Amino acid sequence: MPSDFFSQSDCRQIQVVISNDPLKLIPAVRQSIRKSLTGRLTTQFWQTLPSHDDLLNDVLAQMSSLALAIWPYWYSSLLSTSKIKTRNIEQLLARDAAGLQLQQEIPRLSLVWLTKAASCIASGSVPLIRSFSRTVQCQQLAMALGLDHGIVLMALTSPNQQEDRLRSLAQVCSWLAKTAKARIMVVIPPELAASSALDSITYQAEDLTSLVDPASVAAIPDEETFKLWPIHGQPHPCSPGEQLLAARLAADHELAGLFDFNLLVRTVLGTCHLVDLLWAKGRLVVEVDGYRHHSSPSAFCEDRQRDYELLISDYLVLRLPHSVVMEETEEAIAKLRQTVVFRRQQLSALMASMP
Repeated sequence: MPSDFFSQSDCRQIQVVISNDPLKLIPAVRQSIRKSLTGRLTTQFWQTLPSHDDLLNDVLAQMSSLALAIWPYWYSSLLSTSKIKTRNIEQLLARDAAGLQLQQEIPRLSLVWLTKAASCIASGSVPLIRSFSRTVQCQQLAMALGLDHGIVLMALTSPNQQEDRLRSLAQVCSWLAKTAKARIMVVIPPELAASSALDSITYQAEDLTSLVDPASVAAIPDEETFKLWPIHGQPHPCSPGEQLLAARLAADHELAGLFDFNLLVRTVLGTCHLVDLLWAKGRLVVEVDGYRHHSSPSAFCEDRQRDYELLISDYLVLRLPHSVVMEETEEAIAKLRQTVVFRRQQLSALMASMP
């Protein structure tokens, strides 16, 4: 995995990766983001590339859909922690002092765009504002989503592509890298590695086909083809599992109010880990593991290292399979409830033993 590409010292903005299964790369990209503790990952997949204009529209449409889904958690949650969350944003931004403060904290922010975007969201519409150019919309959406310090993974799942549309993909990737200030990872099947239409971006391409057995590559489920990760401090708006778990926890009289979602935990080794759920007072971490993103050898080793670092930092770690959360929710809640009881008994015994 070209992990150095995602380090702060690497100046490349576009990296082409050759792979039979783009989803196999996501855990490694997530690991890079975890290490940097900044930015977000978005993924976008195409079976068949559309025309140039439709390709641009696809990118903007999906960015705006995610922006709607995570509102008001924009600009690294700046909006969600400010008065903007509880007041009329148009009235607030009309005040010179509030607008000036936002512009100081968010370079390149367009208050005009933000005000119109907030109006769209208030009416339940995506913040895709046709009166602005594609470049301005891309720039503003990327900042709202945190992609100006993040990674955009764009992947083709079939080698059957038209040459002119591959050329458009290369152009759109270059435009997106420049406009969004994001790092772009383009994943292509091995059959397209020698395509002259991609020459402008395939310099120093990484061949990772050996990581995946072509016979084992399965169809990509619809829910995995477009994601934004991570979200801090709330259940992910695009994760059915986290939304379901949050609703059940809120309805449970013993567990309601105990857990927060997607928080950073610092360890005694100086490392910092983004955990799925945290009961801070009880120092209990809960991780919801999906098979695909935790099944590779590197992901398995990373999980064990995280568990070790949390353990020696006095955190108890409970891992729940994503399938159990989704299909046997009551069992998952029961395990959480029993673990909380156990942890309380542990901490009480520890306090009783202290002089």
